[in-house]
Amino acid sequence: MTKHWSQWMRLGVLLFAIAALPCIANAMPQQPPDHDTTRGELASFDRFLDSHPKDARELRKHPGLIDNREWMEHHPGVRDYLQDHPRVREEIKENPKAFMRREAKYEKHEGPERKPKDRDRDRDRR
Repeated sequence: MTKHWSQWMRLGVLLFAIAALPCIANAMPQQPPDHDTTRGELASFDRFLDSHPKDARELRKHPGLIDNREWMEHHPGVRDYLQDHPRVREEIKENPKAFMRREAKYEKHEGPERKPKDRDRDRDRR
């Protein structure tokens, strides 16, 4: 009987621990998403990437390159842009993947009327 009691006690403790995990996880401090990048900053960076397609492809594929000193040395356009736009630099360095996801979302929803090449195409139709 003592052996049975011991097994049930272990099972009870295990089930209690499993049930308590969500409460413990919610009690842990979580970093809130950082959304202090303005639409203007996203638009500016999007225009930069539109005019630098090779850099855009590399950064979209590997956002962490923004922290790679060697990569930055070989991409002076990106380096100069970030020097001229310190708020964008701060935001992208804070969380490169999140920033690039926001840029991609902006890119997807900005609409063709905002793309210079599309405006040119519309002008040619008139």
